[in-house]
Amino acid sequence: NIIGSGIFVSPKGVLENAGSVGLALIVWIMTGLITAVGALCYAELGVTIPKSGGDYSYVKDIFGGLAGFLRLWIAVLVIYPTNQAVIALTFSNYVLQPLFPTCFPPESGLRLLAAICLCKCHLGLALRMASLAFLVVYTSLVLLPLPLSFLPSFFFFLVTFQFPICMLWTNGFHI
Repeated sequence: NIIGSGIFVSPKGVLENAGSVGLALIVWIMTGLITAVGALCYAELGVTIPKSGGDYSYVKDIFGGLAGFLRLWIAVLVIYPTNQAVIALTFSNYVLQPLFPTCFPPESGLRLLAAICLCKCHLGLALRMASLAFLVVYTSLVLLPLPLSFLPSFFFFLVTFQFPICMLWTNGFHI
């Protein structure tokens, strides 16, 4: 998730519709102030409700569990995927635009490159998760025999110094 990724999409439209550079700058300054006020409100929520979970915990604490649950599912099923799709389409537009300097890039090319970007990102995440699982299993298998390697030396210590087992049991050490 990239905060503020709209800056890569909208400058062209703002400059075309504003009519002048000065008016476009005024629009950017006004929207920047509105965004700063929104960020301050979000920071105030973070200070007032000091819990992990972001939007979910804020909505859950203010409006109840059902609203928090719905907010979470809307974010997972609608907001995050569309945000990633817009970022991928913007990226593909910027990559393909130099190849078509006199016209717009074909829609099929934009969509194909965006789909490749999305699949590449999710494939990379899947590969990272698989490598993490392999690392955990491998490390567990390597470290598992380590405590067992101390058992022979412990029993050698018991036999060498002739500690009776009942003495260890009565002193609170349980074998």
